[in-house]
Amino acid sequence: MRTRPIPAALALALVVALVAGCTGGSDDATGGDVRDVSSSAGGGAEEGADALPPDPAVDPNTFAENGTNPWTAPTDDPLSTFGLDVDTGSWTVTRRFVSDGTLPPPEAVRTEELVNALSDVDEAPEEGLGVTAEGGRVGERLLLRLGVAAPEIADDERPDVNLVFVVDTSGSMDEERKIGLVRDSLELLVENLRDTDTVSIVTFDDEAEPTLPPTPVDDAGTIVEAIDSLAAEGSTNLEGGLRLGYATAEDLVTDEESLTRVVLLSDGVANVGETGPGSLVDLIRDDADRGVRLVTVGFGLDGFNDTLMEQIADRGDGFYAYVDTIDEAQRLFGDELTTTLVTVAEDARAQITFDPATVARYRLIGYENRDIADEDFAEDDTDAGDLGAGHRVVALYEVEPAPGVTGDVALGSVELRWDDPSGGDERVTTTPLDVPRDDDAPEATQVVTAVADLAEALRSPEPSPATLAEVADRLDELAGEVDDPVVAEMASVARRAAALA
Repeated sequence: MRTRPIPAALALALVVALVAGCTGGSDDATGGDVRDVSSSAGGGAEEGADALPPDPAVDPNTFAENGTNPWTAPTDDPLSTFGLDVDTGSWTVTRRFVSDGTLPPPEAVRTEELVNALSDVDEAPEEGLGVTAEGGRVGERLLLRLGVAAPEIADDERPDVNLVFVVDTSGSMDEERKIGLVRDSLELLVENLRDTDTVSIVTFDDEAEPTLPPTPVDDAGTIVEAIDSLAAEGSTNLEGGLRLGYATAEDLVTDEESLTRVVLLSDGVANVGETGPGSLVDLIRDDADRGVRLVTVGFGLDGFNDTLMEQIADRGDGFYAYVDTIDEAQRLFGDELTTTLVTVAEDARAQITFDPATVARYRLIGYENRDIADEDFAEDDTDAGDLGAGHRVVALYEVEPAPGVTGDVALGSVELRWDDPSGGDERVTTTPLDVPRDDDAPEATQVVTAVADLAEALRSPEPSPATLAEVADRLDELAGEVDDPVVAEMASVARRAAALA
């Protein structure tokens, strides 16, 4: 059971909620951490240390309730259609809550984003998108794992990139785990850019200002000086920041040989101008159609609008990440960001057709907010997910075979559609779905299933300590068998969540 905060915490959280109240644009999702988190960027508090539990009535964080995909019989609907998604923000948000001694609100946990935080296991294709379909038994359940891999590009082979950083310097960012971590993250990125790349910085509080004009990275001293000057105060004019950021980006789109990207670094708490994701969509969508894509990176958890950060990244044809530690900043800004900015598949989506002769019912685990109407799958103007070089996407289905089906089960097929950004031509690939009914699932599917089970347990209104402990045991066992440190980290999160539950 989640406990309620002491009266003093209620009073403090109410003040914070009133200050951050105009977060806009989402369902009335609740839950979260309201304690002071101005500790070092290097990690969370000791388990339970001076952590104030959340109170749904006053929590200032904003998360959207997306529901849960139901079990479906192919005789009723044989098609399952969704846009591919590479976001991982929900995993680091979940980790941050637990490290600070609080269970995440159920709506903060998006299963596909925990699964997509795992290391790559599927081989990258030379071009296009590669599809892996495998499955088998995990305990008493039959699972199907779909893996989609984009081709990789070496850093020295990518185009030059023009990065326009739109940095939230409002008063809500005035903590070391917010503005301090933003400064550290940007400096890490500069160290990993090429001399021929350019960096621009736009800051926003009450108003938006051009803090650093487009500057080549060979003038790193000027860039670092601008980064070091970042400080937080005032209100939050997110709309103004994005408008100025996109205006700066448009001036940099001079040829097809370079990439231009806008990167928003913020807690998403907007209280001046347009404040919700819906009201910002037109601005973002028009520029995305011209090739200027948006990446959003979230910071902080005492007034954080996850809904806005996730949804505008989706509409901006980019991706959403959340940085909670300097190690996460190193992974994102130091190791991954620049190459994944190269888009290799636009509007990528999947449609699975289940055979009613072999499948009694199925359910997609996650991707609730990436649902696409079945009839829109083949339409040219369908808006779906964009994949960058080296991106991997995983989707997991639980399947019940039809009565009397034995041996290998021919479940049906999966069709992928995407647009080739180099020429705009639509690409289509179809892969059969065959899994052994009675064999243990491959190791990768077992790992993905355990992580999905962790997410599903945390999404319960009353997470079960016994279930979380069981998931932790499975993840611990798997961590000793696979080369992925994230699995061990997830086992630790599951163990601590069991104690908090």
